[in-house]
Amino acid sequence: GAAIFATASPGKWDFLQTMGINHLMNSRTLDFAQEIKELTQGQGVDIILNSFNKEFIAKGFEVLAQNGRFIELGKIDIWDHQKVQQLRSDASYFPFDLGEESQQNPDLLSSLFAKLHSGFADGSLQPLPMKVFPLENVIDAFRFMAAAKHIGKVVLSMPELPSPTPSLVQAKGSYLVTGGVGGLGLKAAQWLIEQGAKNIVLASRRGISSPEIQAEISKLEQKEAKILVVKADISQADDVATLLTHCPQPLRGIIHAAGVIDDGVLQQQSWERFEKVMAPKVAGSWNLHHLTQDLPLDFFIGFSSAASVTGTIGQSNYIAANTFVDTLIHHRQALGLPALSINWGAWDEVGMAAKLSREQKQRLAAQGIDFIRHQDGCQLLGKLMTQNVTQVTVLPMTDWAKWLNTFQEVPNFYQYLMPDTSVESPLKPSFKLELEQTPQSARRDLLTSHVRELVAKTLGFKKPELIGSGQRLFDLGLDSLMAIELRSYLQNSLQCNLRSTLLFDYPTLDKLVDYLALEVLNLENSEPILSNSNHDFCSTLVAIQTQGSQPPFFCLPGVLGNVFELEPLARYLGNDRPFYGLRSLGLDEDIEPYTNMIDLAAHHLKSIQEIQPKGPYFIGGHSFGGKVAFEIANQLHHQGQKVALLAIMDIQVPVAEQEKDAINWHDSKYTRSLGRMFERSFQRQLNLPSSLDSLTLDEQINALLLALQKIGQGFSKVELTRIWRVYKANMQAMTQYLPQDIYPNQITLLRANEVHSNDDFLPDETMTQKDPTWGWSQLSDQPLDFKIVPGNHFTMVMEPQVKGLAQKLKKFNVSVN
Repeated sequence: GAAIFATASPGKWDFLQTMGINHLMNSRTLDFAQEIKELTQGQGVDIILNSFNKEFIAKGFEVLAQNGRFIELGKIDIWDHQKVQQLRSDASYFPFDLGEESQQNPDLLSSLFAKLHSGFADGSLQPLPMKVFPLENVIDAFRFMAAAKHIGKVVLSMPELPSPTPSLVQAKGSYLVTGGVGGLGLKAAQWLIEQGAKNIVLASRRGISSPEIQAEISKLEQKEAKILVVKADISQADDVATLLTHCPQPLRGIIHAAGVIDDGVLQQQSWERFEKVMAPKVAGSWNLHHLTQDLPLDFFIGFSSAASVTGTIGQSNYIAANTFVDTLIHHRQALGLPALSINWGAWDEVGMAAKLSREQKQRLAAQGIDFIRHQDGCQLLGKLMTQNVTQVTVLPMTDWAKWLNTFQEVPNFYQYLMPDTSVESPLKPSFKLELEQTPQSARRDLLTSHVRELVAKTLGFKKPELIGSGQRLFDLGLDSLMAIELRSYLQNSLQCNLRSTLLFDYPTLDKLVDYLALEVLNLENSEPILSNSNHDFCSTLVAIQTQGSQPPFFCLPGVLGNVFELEPLARYLGNDRPFYGLRSLGLDEDIEPYTNMIDLAAHHLKSIQEIQPKGPYFIGGHSFGGKVAFEIANQLHHQGQKVALLAIMDIQVPVAEQEKDAINWHDSKYTRSLGRMFERSFQRQLNLPSSLDSLTLDEQINALLLALQKIGQGFSKVELTRIWRVYKANMQAMTQYLPQDIYPNQITLLRANEVHSNDDFLPDETMTQKDPTWGWSQLSDQPLDFKIVPGNHFTMVMEPQVKGLAQKLKKFNVSVN
């Protein structure tokens, strides 16, 4: 067994000796170092568990044996890697924080606690001595601990809970739940019945609209409760007045759970969309309040949203609506009426959360947000009803650091949750350095483990081991923003630049590690794998989905030239349709991108014909990519090749008025315009400096890089510079291109159904009414195949609207096959 050498004040030695520790030294002096050397004949100890600071740390290193390990439990005076190396290059130094470890390895902590519990249960372990202070004497407890008077633990005792308050829910009378047949409304009704309610009135604008809802209501009725479903629009006062006549008297309580969402960034919102969302929350809650304020209710509960407290991207209307509910509840409280607003986070598989896609759920997890379990939510509802509170937010946070990282500048609201920056955190050695210092035979396993952990971190997986080596990362829920994030993690930890198409080229964990090990890091000291190509042509083709028996679909992205936006479309087109994206030249290489549409299309066409020399061709493009696709189809026609599908997605033929002079734009205008593109993509404000016009291009890119880093986007300067050049070149190519030839075959136009005047690069509502086809009907000898798809210009290729786009394309593919 291990020999223990302990330091403590002399008053605690007797207790330590009862634990079998015989080598004891005074913790108040530095003499322990010399004493340990003498006791170990100068060899020192193999492991030091330290919680001291200042000169005690250096003394600790004096008695650390060769190649020993120094584990730092303290929270101040933590040494960085360089300082340790200067003093003891042979030693390993490990700052340890139990709180961080519990978040990063919850399963490990759970197993250790289980072992402790088992040991206490069978008597093999005994609890440490403790000094107990009542909670109200917490200051005395801290003073006692600061004076180091304690042995074992200092414990705060909670006050005894008062006897349970009689339930507010009674068998006599009735309870009204609005939004009653929605997921959350039905859960509220179930909870009321479990508390003893016998008469429940469920108000719903649509009534019982599906067999599934009827089945849920039947389950509730089996619990010896009378359930009445009343079809009513609570935003209409007359409907609410009629609704109240259906409630058996006395009406004892109201739970207002009605609500709808219609998300979209503020620039794309309209007053009609605001009215739709605000009706049940604003008019509905006011009607309920106004028409019941003279009734002796036991409770009036508004089911509000955490969004009105924390803010949520794309939900300005929903936030405003719920803020009204919160404010009305405070108004009722001021009037002396029963009032409680609960700002719920998302319930697990209930209500609006049940409609979230896998990617949306993983993005919440990446922000540190968890879902409310049904049992927990109902238990909290009962507790809050018995407490003297007016408004409470219920939002499970798994990692506050992740949440705070979503803000460009952390609001004052969260200031007490921010880490203490007065203590300098240790500078951990880079992973690349760790890899280089690892024996060659073990490097590959270390790299695999590292990449798997980064993938898990990006996807929000708590267990990295769930990520199989051969699974496609996109099948696990990786989306375009996550792909950018993962590539950023890899670039930072491996200190290298990686191509923009990395995760399409190497879509599984094992292929990604193979590439990184052999071609980027050269871990096996072998010659890099050379391309099979024997010429200098730089293909822009990106294989997104290579399986299937049908002819491949070649698709071009928007003006930034990155094919990641196309991955959801490829996925929903199915596994029988190979799907290739065509990225912009210059994103991954120091090559000047094309500024002429004809040259640009010719390069893409050459890339296409390297894998498909002859037609029929299936070609499409979104936004800027639609015009490129049109020019490629024209060039194929001049070659005598057949184009079976030309799909133009949401772009007009004429150049937008404000973009016509793009060839003459100052660099700063391109930088600002690119910044707005990023703001739309990341749904965050960048706040570029007003002095941008006076900066050099290099300084502008530095400013843009800094703004992106502040919102958590880890672009490298090389990468951002290439993106800027591609964006400028594509803008110039697009604004100088006006198709002249009439295309001899049919054109398919897929246009988003949401047209907004704020999208100044697209036709507004007035222009769209004059020509719904945006000019494409005039460019073909054949009738235009014109289809409207869900979403707006950006969301039509994103979850969940992309399903509608894919469905339209799949129907066309079936008809031509």
